[in-house]
Amino acid sequence: MSKSIDYREMLRLEFNLRRIRNPKYSLRAFARDCKISASRFSEVFNEHNHLSISSGQRIVQYLGLSAQMTQNFLDSIIKESRKSDGRKGAQKVNSSVAPIDNKLKIPTQDEPSGSLN
Repeated sequence: MSKSIDYREMLRLEFNLRRIRNPKYSLRAFARDCKISASRFSEVFNEHNHLSISSGQRIVQYLGLSAQMTQNFLDSIIKESRKSDGRKGAQKVNSSVAPIDNKLKIPTQDEPSGSLN
């Protein structure tokens, strides 16, 4: 069983190959060539964000990856997306729980509710 490479690692390898051929080749140029904004590409590279499947498909077409490499690349995006969605779901659940206000007094049947009679 072979370990699949993370799509970011695949991008880094490709970027480094291009830098070997052209030492002035920049991340901004790589982003432009992959048809992704430079800021978004930087966020992906620095693991602050992840690629969408559609962006991944554009990139693999541009890079001309083999069928197996394309599958590994897209599978890696999907895997990360599922992990990310799980964390976001947990955050939504936690943030939707309202804090309990211990000072709020709920009248019982024996106590008047404070309404005007």
